[in-house]
Amino acid sequence: MLKTFYIDKVLQTAEVGRRVKTYLENDFRFLQVLNDHTRIDQNVIITDFRKLKSIPVGNWFLIYTLYPECNVSVRIQWGPRKKYVTTTIGHSIFNRTCKTDIGRLCIECGYRGHKGADACPLDMASADSKLVEIINNPKE
Repeated sequence: MLKTFYIDKVLQTAEVGRRVKTYLENDFRFLQVLNDHTRIDQNVIITDFRKLKSIPVGNWFLIYTLYPECNVSVRIQWGPRKKYVTTTIGHSIFNRTCKTDIGRLCIECGYRGHKGADACPLDMASADSKLVEIINNPKE
């Protein structure tokens, strides 16, 4: 739509209205869930959603405003049908001091590679040990 219409027209569509409504309805719950399932390990924000049945809709960058002293985040959640664990790693968008190459870290786990943010699906059998490696790596 952005290729075809001006932004004011896009913002008036039913789909955008539905998504804004969903976001606003979930916003407070998302903040609660972040607070309840997040811990800090030195400069790393670790949010583990595996105990939840569903994750409310919210702004993933909010975590960096809650923990401005940290420069990298690791989000852990179930993959589809709980067949694997997904971890998403990213540099803070505000505290730009992280020097860890997230892509290299994910390649070591056998997946893609993007320097500032990436995701790794982890095998169930080795997920917890891989998570320890991932969390202990970006300590810069």
